[in-house]
Amino acid sequence: MEEAINSALQSHPTVNQQKEKTYELRFKIDESWIDFFPHLAASTSYTDFENENFRNWNVKLRYPLFEGGRVVYEYRKNEALSKTAEAYVEIVEQKLILNVKLAFVNLLLEKKLLEAAHNEKNNFSKLFSIAESLFSAGKIPRSDLIRIKAKLLESEGVIIEEERKRDVAQSVLLLLLSRDQREEIEVEPLITHVIDESMSLDESLELARALRPEWREFHEKERGLESELGLAKSDYWPRIYIDGQYGGSNNPLDHMGMRNSFDGLDEFWSVGVNIEVDFWNWGKAKTRVRQAESQRRQLGFERNGFLNDLSFEVKDAYLAWRAAQKNLINVKELLDSSSQAYELILEDYQTGKATNEAILETINYLIQSQKAYEEAFFASYTAEFKLEQILGVIR
Repeated sequence: MEEAINSALQSHPTVNQQKEKTYELRFKIDESWIDFFPHLAASTSYTDFENENFRNWNVKLRYPLFEGGRVVYEYRKNEALSKTAEAYVEIVEQKLILNVKLAFVNLLLEKKLLEAAHNEKNNFSKLFSIAESLFSAGKIPRSDLIRIKAKLLESEGVIIEEERKRDVAQSVLLLLLSRDQREEIEVEPLITHVIDESMSLDESLELARALRPEWREFHEKERGLESELGLAKSDYWPRIYIDGQYGGSNNPLDHMGMRNSFDGLDEFWSVGVNIEVDFWNWGKAKTRVRQAESQRRQLGFERNGFLNDLSFEVKDAYLAWRAAQKNLINVKELLDSSSQAYELILEDYQTGKATNEAILETINYLIQSQKAYEEAFFASYTAEFKLEQILGVIR
C-alpha cells in the first residue's frame, strides 16, 4: 500500500498541477520584493524632423520613501497566498491517499471474494462427488443429484462475475496510480491498523481540529485578506519618492540651462522629492476596503460552517469505525460456527443421516458467512481510513 500511495502522489496529474500552482505563487513573493529596491531605467531616442535630427538619452532612478505600506502588504498577501496553496496541496494529497487506500482495500476484497467463490465451487464439487456415490448406492434420488449439479453450475457463474469485479477494482487502482490499464498489479494483504483503538470521541474531535489542513488554509486565507485590506487602505496615504535622472539631448527646446555639452548633446541632471496625493478617485479606495472587509466576514462564516460540519463528520466516522470493529468480531464468530456446522452436517450427509436440503442450506449459510466476514474485515479498514482522513492523520 505504501508503494501505491507514493506512486500516486508522484504521478497523479491533479496533485502535480496543484504543486505547480504553489511553485508559481512563490515567484509572486519574489516579485513583491522587487518594489523594496530602487527602480532604474534607461531610454534613448532619435527623431528626424525637416532635415534636422534630434537625439537624447537619459537614465532615471526612483526610490520609494513612503507608500502607506503598500509594498509590505503586497508581500504579505502573496506570502499568504503561497501558504494557502501549500495547505490546499495537502488537502488534495490526503483525498488522493484516501481514494488509493479505498481502491487498494477494494481490490483486496474482490480478490478474497473471488477466492471464496472458488471455495464455493470446490465445496459443491466435493458434495457432487459424494452425491454421485450415494445415488449409485440408491441412497438419494436423482432429483437431489440434479439440484447439487445446478448449484455447481451456479458457482461457475459466480466466479465469472467475481472475476469481472476484480478486474474493475484493479482498473480503478491503476487509474489512481496513473498506470497503463494493460498493466497487472499485485496487492499484498494488510496486516496492521494505524489508529489507536482506545481513542475516544473527544480525542478524535480535538485531533481533527489540530491537524486538518483546512484549518491552516483558513488561517492563511485570513492573513491574505488582512493584507488585502491593508493594501486597499494604503491608497488613503500619499506616496513619496526620490526621483533622479541624468542624460543628454541636442533638442534646443528641452532641458534649458544645461551645465555642459559633450558630443553635440547638452548634459542635464535632476534630483528631487516627488509627492503623489490622490485627492479624489470616485471612492475607489473605500470600495476596495469594503470589499476586503466583506470577504473577511464571509471567510469567518465559512470557517464556522466548516467547524460545525467537521464535528458531525468526525462523530459519524468515529461511530462507523467502532461499529465496523464490533461487526467484525460478530461475523468472525458467525463464520466459525458456520464452519463447524458444515463439517458436522457433511459427515451426517455421507452416512445418510442428513437430507439434501440440510446440506445445501448449510453450504449456502457457510458461503454467506464467509462473504460477510471478508466484507466486514475490509469494511473495518475502510472505516478506519475514512476516519484517518477526517482526523487529518492519513498518510
